[in-house]
Amino acid sequence: MTDFQDRGDTARQAQGIDGTAGDAQDIPHQFIPDQPTGACLLCGLAPGYRKHTPA
Repeated sequence: MTDFQDRGDTARQAQGIDGTAGDAQDIPHQFIPDQPTGACLLCGLAPGYRKHTPA
């Protein structure tokens, strides 16, 4: 498992999302940036993805 996957698993658990990054792609959520990738820790996608809600 990669560091990004580990950080994502931790972030999803903290947000109460049970499942993988793919599962989180189906759930509206706030964008949580990962450093250094810049992708969302919850779903792994870019900031402009439609399921990202405003802060």
